[in-house]
Amino acid sequence: MKIFNFLFTLFSLLGLATAQGSHMPVVACTPTGAGVCNLGVAGLVQGNTVTWNWLRIYNNACQEIGGINGVFANYLPVSVTSQLPYVVILRYLSYSNYNEIAFAYSSFSFSGTAACKRTTMSDGAVIHSCQKAFNC
Repeated sequence: MKIFNFLFTLFSLLGLATAQGSHMPVVACTPTGAGVCNLGVAGLVQGNTVTWNWLRIYNNACQEIGGINGVFANYLPVSVTSQLPYVVILRYLSYSNYNEIAFAYSSFSFSGTAACKRTTMSDGAVIHSCQKAFNC
């Protein structure tokens, strides 16, 4: 199991793996009004931890406009580029309360609870995904 975790982490950092292959990407977005975007994050639940390895930025119609792959939560803060004029800075993802997130975009800063859900895949793998809208 340790070798699997090591290889998964290595491949994730290289952008060659996602959570259990076809389980990602997940659309962690709800359509919003004009001028409002969404930040979506997702990861594989293993025991009582989440390996955060997928982040996307969506426009108001939930079209992907930026993002990153890899086990980025271990290296926060992370700057995420997109089609938006400013970068999104992900500052925090909780390992104890998986719904807690902190990020900033331009003059907007958020720290608190995001809208999250867990999805059990057909092979039993569990994906935890969260989203938070922000003015863009």
